[in-house]
Formats: sequence, C-alpha cells, structure tokens
Amino acid sequence: MAIQSHAGRRGDGRHRRPPTPRRGRLEAGLLARLGAGLPGRLGAGLSGRLGAGLPGRLAAGLLGWLALAPSASALPPLAPEPSPPPRTLARSHALWATVDVCDTQHAQYTIGVRGSMPGDGDGEDEMYMRFELERLTAVGQWEVAASSPFTLVGDASTTRQAGWSFIPTQAGHPVKGIWRGRVEFRWERAGKVLQLASRVTSGGRDASAGAEPVGYSAAECEIP
Repeated sequence: MAIQSHAGRRGDGRHRRPPTPRRGRLEAGLLARLGAGLPGRLGAGLSGRLGAGLPGRLAAGLLGWLALAPSASALPPLAPEPSPPPRTLARSHALWATVDVCDTQHAQYTIGVRGSMPGDGDGEDEMYMRFELERLTAVGQWEVAASSPFTLVGDASTTRQAGWSFIPTQAGHPVKGIWRGRVEFRWERAGKVLQLASRVTSGGRDASAGAEPVGYSAAECEIP
C-alpha cells in the first residue's frame, strides 16, 4: 500500500620581631579597607580579630590579599537560567488533533490531519509537529500506515495550528477502511527538546484553516 503525503614559609613565632610603626600603619590601612568593604558590625569585628590574632607580617599579607579581592557587591550579576516551559502545556485545552478533511468532492480519498499546540510564551523557543495516519485493522487495532517528518510550525510565542494530508492508495486505487490521525508535538530551545506530547484525532475542534468543508472536525475518516 502506498500513501502519498507530502562545568613564603610561616615562622614558629619565636624569632618574630615587633612590627615597625610603618608596618603598623599598613596593617591599620588594610584593616580599614577590609572593614569598609563589609557590613558595619561584621567589618569591625573581623578587622579587630584579624589584627589582634595574627603575627604582624602574616596579618599584613593576609589582609592585603583580602583587601585586593573583589567584594560580592563588585561581582557582575549572574544571568538567570531560562525556565523550561510549564508542564501544564501537555494538559492544555489548546493541545489537540483532528481530522479536518475526509474524502471530499474537491479532495477525493484525501485524509487531512490537523494539530494545535500552545506556546510557552517564549519567542526564542520553537514548536514542531509530526503527523501520523493510522488504519483500523480487522482485529480492532490501530496501526501506523504513514507519517510525516517533524515539521517546524513556528515560534512558541503563541498557540499555533498546522496540518498534513494523506492519500492512501494501493496499486493506484484508494484503500478503503477506517482511518484516524495522531499528532506528536515537540517544544525546543536552541536545539534542545524541552517537552513532548501526543494526541489522537478527536472531533469538535476549531480548526483555523484547511478544513473541508469549513469547520469540519472529526475523530475518524471512513473511505468506503
């Protein structure tokens, strides 16, 4: 059957010489700079403890390094991570599939499958649909007869619809039977799949374009 479809060493302190007045002034300056870069009470407490509890040379070296280190307020803010689309997209009433063409006078033996998918509100994301045609077998099971590739239907800034047409034939003749469609939906961001969903065709949908006759929507299509 053919179907047409388009991530310095420290001393021990025993030979330490008392700090010179100049070194004392240096320590005081570094302590003042360090204290000024921190919240008031914390800065004062940290400066006092470091100045009193460390040997002169080590205190000066350590405080000098700390004074040169950037404060948290000087660091550039981190860009926020983009949030994924909400999981409610897969439960949205705007997510559906329908048969909008079924062997009409102007589209003989044609079965049109249409889908609708909601956007996540991000115009940088993309939405794709893949359409399948399924046939009801003699044992009451649905089997896939044909499918389209995943097709870009637009950015995800809003709800979008798209459709695909199938013409089931065998040896040049239409294939009789009961048919339905299935649409697979995919949301992407920069080539990464964010979410997947699937719907089989159902009736009573508001197809925005392509239905024949206008407004036609059904769950299945029978070609007698």
